[in-house]
Amino acid sequence: MFRSLSRVILLLAFLAPGAQPAFAQTLPFGNLGAVAEPFQWSATVEPALGVSAGQAAKIIVTARIQPDHFIYKHMTSFEPEFQPGLDFGSPLFPKAESIEDPFTGKPKEIYRGEQRFEIPFAISSQAEASTRELSLTVGYQGCSSKVCFLPRTETLLIPLRIESSLSSPVEPTEAIAAVSPQDGDAEGAFAEVLARGTFWAFLFVFVGGILTSFTPCVYPLIPITISLFGAREATSRLKAFFLSSFYVLGIATMYSILGVIAAATGAVFGQYLASGWLLAGVAAVFVILGASMLGLFEIRLPAGVQQRLSRAGGKGVLGAYTMGLFGGLIAAPCTGPALGAVLAYVTTTRDVWLGFWLLFVFALGLGLLFLVLGTFSSLIGRLPKSGAWMDAVKSVFAILLFFFALYFLRGAVPLLERLWSYSPTLFAQAGVLTVGGLLLGAVHKRFADPSPRVRWAKGLGLLLATFGLFIGVGSLTAQRGDLPQPSWIFSESEGLEAARAQGKPVLIDFYADWCAACVELDHRTYSDSRVLERLEDFVSIKLDFTQDTAESRQLAEKYAIVGLPTIVIYDSEGTVRPEKRITGFIDADSFLKRLKDL
Repeated sequence: MFRSLSRVILLLAFLAPGAQPAFAQTLPFGNLGAVAEPFQWSATVEPALGVSAGQAAKIIVTARIQPDHFIYKHMTSFEPEFQPGLDFGSPLFPKAESIEDPFTGKPKEIYRGEQRFEIPFAISSQAEASTRELSLTVGYQGCSSKVCFLPRTETLLIPLRIESSLSSPVEPTEAIAAVSPQDGDAEGAFAEVLARGTFWAFLFVFVGGILTSFTPCVYPLIPITISLFGAREATSRLKAFFLSSFYVLGIATMYSILGVIAAATGAVFGQYLASGWLLAGVAAVFVILGASMLGLFEIRLPAGVQQRLSRAGGKGVLGAYTMGLFGGLIAAPCTGPALGAVLAYVTTTRDVWLGFWLLFVFALGLGLLFLVLGTFSSLIGRLPKSGAWMDAVKSVFAILLFFFALYFLRGAVPLLERLWSYSPTLFAQAGVLTVGGLLLGAVHKRFADPSPRVRWAKGLGLLLATFGLFIGVGSLTAQRGDLPQPSWIFSESEGLEAARAQGKPVLIDFYADWCAACVELDHRTYSDSRVLERLEDFVSIKLDFTQDTAESRQLAEKYAIVGLPTIVIYDSEGTVRPEKRITGFIDADSFLKRLKDL
């Protein structure tokens, strides 16, 4: 009995709280001999080569838990020692395993094996270049299948290299908001997956690209894809697949370049599409493609170029790749929420190559839909070339292409913007225009007809049908004028001043007209009666990022905005609450949960 008691005393002495080195090896257990430390902790700073003043980084804490052992999630904590110029965010915990506690019989969340925890932090832009040591206290309680040890703490010492400030520093609180994962947000999901390894990160962004391909901004690419590969001369399935692959490769190339530029410059992804000149160029390409579909002319490369492309492996490779580059521009507006996590991660690691390939793989997922469409739409090209059937198919595609030309022009042409609005009268007029256009011959008549009267009827019918479709879709999708909304303030400075005067928390919504998820927020979340009632306790600010301006760039840098919609929350004391930050669409129930405790 005395021997058993002495072993218990030795065990308790070993488990007493105290500071341990970052890389524990083995510790003696008295008469039990040398037994491997069951819980080993280590920590590093990421990026490892150094962090510039004014930028964000993270501490990566790794727990290595011996087999047949585990630690409790609710007993695990991280306390970084305060240092001037450093601002730490909330730790990110990996997904825990739920079990029935063998000692209490109650359900508990635990960790086994090797686990990775992240603690975001930011360095003040005023910090001087230096090398210092971070001190992190880890608290935990571990158990085996037979015994539960006393709670312990370990102090990990982590080297940190601070480099000179960058030219465009980010405020520490906002830098943390950019890299701090939030429950239910894309950033949190991506960071959690990334903790499992690079393979899972690439798989995650690939699946995210597939899901993004079903968002509204991608719809214009569908008729383009079919018109490129389906309404041409008879094409074999293999050749259609080959051309479609280059089309998708063009999308991926453009996407990767744009994403890296956005991450490097701080530009909001998709904001460049607000340029009037670019919108006009996009619309012009749609009109040219539509006219070509109608047989008014044929888009052909010079004979010499075609011969070189044929020797390179297929006629039209360059055209397919070029149209893919163009398609990447069209699809960009809907990708901000999905890519927010990737871009934020790229900005914190400054690993341009990793960022490029993550975005490239995301774009491949986005392009998978078009690879399928391009391959099997070649069946359309195998239909009989003569007769009204094929001409009708081409006319329908042409109307869709003309519709998207008007859709992209509406941001630059006030008249089109006014037509894109909710109105029962406009909706009725849209029906009359569409039906009238079809009756005149928008679909069933041909420009090849020798009669000038038929050709004029065809042209007028196409014009009426296109505008009818545009006005009708606008009436169905545009925000209703009587839709209830919060009492928005459209100036950041005025809103923050009002919040200080009233002692209220602040909600800042960053939106753009080209952002489909922003419109969905207005329709489904902000108009909810419960949300409206809750926001009466807030000062609600709405900031327009439709146009790329000096003010929007300054706000994007200040709040680390990489995609829209983004919602930033201040508490009533004027402190940014990064754990409340929202990126992407969120429904009313989740939105209300996020505003709790404010």
